[in-house]
Amino acid sequence: MERPTLILLGMAGLLAAGLGLSVYAGTVVFEDIVLVESTVSVGTPLEVTAPIPPGMGIFALDVQDYEEGMELRARVLGPLGHTMTSVQIVSAQYEGTFETEEHYEYTLVVESDSTSPLNVVGALGPVPDAAKTSLGFVSLYMLLVGMVGMIVSTIYMVWWRRRH
Repeated sequence: MERPTLILLGMAGLLAAGLGLSVYAGTVVFEDIVLVESTVSVGTPLEVTAPIPPGMGIFALDVQDYEEGMELRARVLGPLGHTMTSVQIVSAQYEGTFETEEHYEYTLVVESDSTSPLNVVGALGPVPDAAKTSLGFVSLYMLLVGMVGMIVSTIYMVWWRRRH
């Protein structure tokens, strides 16, 4: 096989490895995050419960039927029903963090004063550690190098064929 063809195949292999690592990184980063989709209205809160070790916890909301001026309340309850954090949600998406001191099943509670039902997706879990999030960056770099390498090796292949 000619050298430009080998380089092109190597870049294609790097692209394939980058795609595979990207899929794996996506599952690893979000494996401990609990997602719940529900309808929220007066008297019908959304509750998401997840075990979180000591350190930092993360919660996120996506209000799918959000209209300007709506307000929702979100609380994270810890041991013995203690409120770890409480926020007013005034946008379609929100993400927040909170500190945890012990391993416990924490609960995210989302409430609304709206009489019309709102579709809300809530997520709760531990903040992914640096090793897990770095997999995403590594896969991104592999994809970038693979794409640039494919372009450069294609140009090199055309140049090589014209020369020989």
